Amino acid sequence: LVSMGMDTKVALEMSTNFTRYKEEDGASIALSGAEGGAVPLDIVPPRSPTEEQPLYPPSNNNNRNNSSRSLQSESDRLAHMEQQRQAIKIFHHKQAEAAAGRRLPLGVSPAPRGSPGLAPPGGAAAASITSPLTLDSPSGAGENRSSASAVQQQLVAGGMDSIPSNRPYWQRAEQPGAESVSGRAFGAPQQPSPPPRLTASEIVSSLNTSATSAMTSSEGHLATSSTAQQQQQQQQRHPREIHVTTSSQGPTHLVEAKTVDAYDDLNFDEDDNVVYAETAPLSISHLLKEGSVRRLVGIGIVIMITIIIAVVLLVLRSSGGSDGDGEINPGGGGIGSTNIPTPAPTTLPTYLADDVLEVAFENSDPAAVLASGTPQHTAVGWLSTKDNMDPNGYGKAFVQRYAMVVLYFALEGPDWKDPEQWLDPNTHECDWMGENNIRCENEVVTGGRIITVLDNSRNQLGGTIPPEVGLLTALQTLKLSHNEIGGTVSPSMFGPNVAALDLSRNQLVGSLPTQLGGASSLESIDMSYNYLSGSLPSGIYSLRQARTINFASNQMTGTLQRSWDQMEVLNTIHLEKNAFRGRIPLLESAPKLDNIHLDFNQFTGPLPSLDTLIGRQHISLSNNQLTGTLPADSGMGDIVIRLQLRFLDLSHNKITGQMPVLLSLLPTIEHIDLSYNNITGQWPDESDLQESVPRLEFLAASHNQLTGTIPQGIPSSLEHFDLGYNQLTGGIPSSLYTEVTNLEILILSGNKMLEGTIAPELFTSLPKLRDFDCQECNLSGTIPNNGLASVTNLQILRLGDNTLEGVIPTVFGELRFLTHFNLKNNLMHGSMPTEMGKLTLMRELVLANNRFVGTIPSELGNLERLELLDLSNNDFIGSVPQGLCNSYDNLTYASLGCGVECDCCKDFGSTCL
Repeated sequence: LVSMGMDTKVALEMSTNFTRYKEEDGASIALSGAEGGAVPLDIVPPRSPTEEQPLYPPSNNNNRNNSSRSLQSESDRLAHMEQQRQAIKIFHHKQAEAAAGRRLPLGVSPAPRGSPGLAPPGGAAAASITSPLTLDSPSGAGENRSSASAVQQQLVAGGMDSIPSNRPYWQRAEQPGAESVSGRAFGAPQQPSPPPRLTASEIVSSLNTSATSAMTSSEGHLATSSTAQQQQQQQQRHPREIHVTTSSQGPTHLVEAKTVDAYDDLNFDEDDNVVYAETAPLSISHLLKEGSVRRLVGIGIVIMITIIIAVVLLVLRSSGGSDGDGEINPGGGGIGSTNIPTPAPTTLPTYLADDVLEVAFENSDPAAVLASGTPQHTAVGWLSTKDNMDPNGYGKAFVQRYAMVVLYFALEGPDWKDPEQWLDPNTHECDWMGENNIRCENEVVTGGRIITVLDNSRNQLGGTIPPEVGLLTALQTLKLSHNEIGGTVSPSMFGPNVAALDLSRNQLVGSLPTQLGGASSLESIDMSYNYLSGSLPSGIYSLRQARTINFASNQMTGTLQRSWDQMEVLNTIHLEKNAFRGRIPLLESAPKLDNIHLDFNQFTGPLPSLDTLIGRQHISLSNNQLTGTLPADSGMGDIVIRLQLRFLDLSHNKITGQMPVLLSLLPTIEHIDLSYNNITGQWPDESDLQESVPRLEFLAASHNQLTGTIPQGIPSSLEHFDLGYNQLTGGIPSSLYTEVTNLEILILSGNKMLEGTIAPELFTSLPKLRDFDCQECNLSGTIPNNGLASVTNLQILRLGDNTLEGVIPTVFGELRFLTHFNLKNNLMHGSMPTEMGKLTLMRELVLANNRFVGTIPSELGNLERLELLDLSNNDFIGSVPQGLCNSYDNLTYASLGCGVECDCCKDFGSTCL
């Protein structure tokens, strides 16, 4: 084994445990014994091909210990190794002499394998040969040849002409110190190819010569020469690798398998290859020796390089073709050749022009100009390195360009939804957006273009508004609404020429600056839907040109100044949805104030007197804490004539008085809401609203204490009629559905003293009806079947808590826009029509506390938007269709009754009632 190139330590272990070498088509040779002494040879019958015998049985610790004790020292092992090598070489030389029929000097090339002396004889069936040959007393060459011939005759007689001997050893032994081994040669086949066969005489001669102890010095010279040739040829072989993994002890090893020609020094046979096995710790260098691994690594490197190149190209393309230091590419492929603006460097510019710095220092905070990353510093960098406009050619107008660049970076221009042509270095700043967004005029003195209108609304602006916006001295209109601008309100926004300022629906915080009162040209200001706090600055009441003031939906507090006499042209004020308190200001002090929105605040005190409403058109004071009584003097003829009020909302207060009288004083009213107050009164039987309020479109007085019957003579212009939760009596007047054809919403619920039935004309005469709510109206009879088909726009139908009878009309399936259907607490019966499955927009279905029977139709599974389902206290049976459960993505509550099985109902709070 050592002569074949195997590690000495491994070879010694194997030599003590070597048992059998099996060939499926030949005989097996059994060897036993230890180093030295006689080595018997037994020829045994061949085994069945199904019998698997290991080439090297697994070693154990006892075997390793025995092998360690077998050699006394390193010198013994080396001597033993050299003896085996020399024996094999002498064996080959003797075979060559036998083939030639004469003695040959050492080193002469032998005859090839096909020579007559070594031709394999024909064979017959194999038979056992039990007499072993002892080879412990070797003699000369002749005796060796005769012994070999005798053994060969015995093999031939037994039917075995040759035995394979140069089959590559397939190393699967353990690494010393490890417990288990698994795997095969990395990149090699599962099993080695069958090797050429060696004759029996060659095997016997090999055993005879390996036991011979006499060796000559000339043979030693030959051994040295052949060993050098063997090592040289071993280095020319290609390695193969297998992974050897230990179970619990020892590291992970790598086994390198190299094929070498053991006998190339004697030119015996170039194909007699054995395996040289060597173990070493597994490392990256070993893996890289494998061609497939190298190919994978190469492919990975190519992919990484491709990705890097693609990313670099994308970055260069997005930067507009500029070079790395921010300078414009003079080759024509950069900013100068296109209209696509390129942002300025976000880091410290490589060059700051003196003239640009001079403009910046004169108009901005020097600290902000020098601080890296600020909009001012970045603007200076862009104007110095990117801009193609000459500051000297601009003169004083260059300040405008500087202000626009600062505004761009301060409002996060690179992230805008549509930057259009902002920061185009080759165009005037007036052309950076369309004419509807940036409007310029020619200056009288210099003839230069100056910005008067800047509208950049709904463009996903962020950041904060810089003070440099005040450098746009000719600016008249600034609109930046519907964005995400934060920060506080800068005083510089209120320039001397600013007439319209719209910053609504942003994220502004803080209080309003006192400089607001200095905006003498301001006509309109809108900062609604922000997070402003504090009170209105006193200067706002001196804005003589202000026509519209809107600070709605903020967090402002404080009281309002009583007198607004300086606001001579004020027309509209929006202060709703804040936390203002105190009394309502004297409206007469602002003679042209037509639209007053002070709802959803904390105002207290009495209502304004009727004479202060002269000339007003829109007054909304709802959701406050106002008290007082409605006007009741019907003799105010002169005042009534001059009243032009069209919109009045006093809902959700603590107001008393008589509603019918008030309506008679408001002939121009179109919208009136007095809900959630303490208003009383009743309409006379002969009252005619068509005559007193002919323009009325919206009438709401729910949750009051109105009595009497529903008034006759409803105006034909009425669209919204809500008298719910009062104390009305009688039935629904026929004039309500015969004279009013535009009615869309009819709410009479909560009037428990009403009576009557639902006339079919209620539906047939109101084709625009969208909401009919008459719960707790003491209605009886049935739901008309023929009338429902006319109200195809019906969305809400609430008829619960009445004494209605009959069945659900099948025509309900035609109400495709129906979203809310409530019939609870009635006397309805029958089954649920399958046509209900057509109401795919349904969100609320309540049929509880009736007498419905039968099963729930599977078509109900089509109601995918259903949020509330209540079928309890009926006689429904069976189970909920599976499609119903699968469709309930939005369902939050369901109650189906105890007679219905529902596996999915527990998932959304179902109860059994």
